[in-house]
Amino acid sequence: MLPAEADAALMRLSRFCGVDEQSAPFGQQLIAPLRADDRLLGMASAIEAAFATEPELRRPLPQEAILAQAQPALKSLVTHPPHMAGIAGDFGTVHKTV
Repeated sequence: MLPAEADAALMRLSRFCGVDEQSAPFGQQLIAPLRADDRLLGMASAIEAAFATEPELRRPLPQEAILAQAQPALKSLVTHPPHMAGIAGDFGTVHKTV
């Protein structure tokens, strides 16, 4: 296990890989050193290209026809941030109400 400061300096990319026999989703996490974004994206791109030719390995695409039929019920709509009682206008100072 890495110390927290070393772990925090790693770049991560997660990619969805599919679902298993029990329909549980699974993925893959790629890790690279800090400031190696280009290397990390290059690894992900290479994996996508290599897996694209194999039906069992390629990343599943969303089923657009099913998504288009979805009619989610709108239960609430947030029109403004909630009132934060006890917090001053500047976020550096907190006032407690008594």
